[in-house]
Amino acid sequence: MIRALVLYGRYLMDYQTEDENKISVSVAELIINEILYLNYEFKDITNQLIFDKCREMIEKGHIPNEDDFLASENQKIQEKTIHFVSEKYDLSKKWEEY
Repeated sequence: MIRALVLYGRYLMDYQTEDENKISVSVAELIINEILYLNYEFKDITNQLIFDKCREMIEKGHIPNEDDFLASENQKIQEKTIHFVSEKYDLSKKWEEY
């Protein structure tokens, strides 16, 4: 959930409300609202810090993106974000031939 929040939170989605209205909301807002609705508590303190920071930004009207977390003063948030944005595998250049 936190990985999706960091990597895809800035994207907008069309969402249909119960009264059939269509609105655009960020993926971050959807994830945050779902986590709050479920009253979920994170076991990992860094995940909780990222969630809290993201929630704070949304409340201030800012849709967060990974750069917000990479620029964090908290080194653990930076490290976790780097882990999220880094590709785990590199394909060989030979795959480009096919």
